[in-house]
Amino acid sequence: MTTSGYGGDAAVGRDTPSATLFRAELGPPLRAIGRRLRLRDGLLFASRTLWLGLAGTALVLVAGRLRPIERLEGWAGVPLLIWLITVLGYTLMRPLPLAAVARRADITLGLKERLSTALELAARGTRGELVERQWNDALSMAQRINPRRDIGLTADRRALRWAGLAAVAVLLLAILPNPMDAVLEHRAAVRAATQEQARQVEALREELRQETTPTSEEREELLRQLAELARKLRENPGVE
Repeated sequence: MTTSGYGGDAAVGRDTPSATLFRAELGPPLRAIGRRLRLRDGLLFASRTLWLGLAGTALVLVAGRLRPIERLEGWAGVPLLIWLITVLGYTLMRPLPLAAVARRADITLGLKERLSTALELAARGTRGELVERQWNDALSMAQRINPRRDIGLTADRRALRWAGLAAVAVLLLAILPNPMDAVLEHRAAVRAATQEQARQVEALREELRQETTPTSEEREELLRQLAELARKLRENPGVE
């Protein structure tokens, strides 16, 4: 543990060398505390919002039972993906300046505003014997803090119970037979059949094109009709 003396005459309103040194020494422990607070906040936010992602997934699965939806499993994962991106963004990108970290640490650890007051005095450039004592006390306290030991992680248990219910609903919707699966299988079979018919029509059209008999208007019209038929067959979505 390192503590520093900050001797000098009293001054107000300018960034003195001692204040700069204090903030430089206080910065690393505050940043470590800030990382722990980010993790704590992120887990709490995740526990409070997980039910929303699961509820969104359940709604997609319900919609997939009311009408046929291709690649339903992929669409069902979209709400959870959005939830995960939101949680990561909230945890990693939310501004958390050192002054806010100091205030949070004071409240969480019961430090009676020792860190935040000392940091504010340093930002103002206030000097004096009492101020320097407060700086040394705040720095000593910050260096004794072990974020993993002293700042516990919390979760919203009530919200997690709702998330558990939503997870059960998602599981049931995923494993119970879906009547729309038969519709999707029928569509897939129709698409496969039409694609095969299209290949046969294309083959017939190619045979007619390679014939050595003289070209006639009837033949050209037949080729055009075969090409149009093949196109329509290939574009058939398999709904019918």
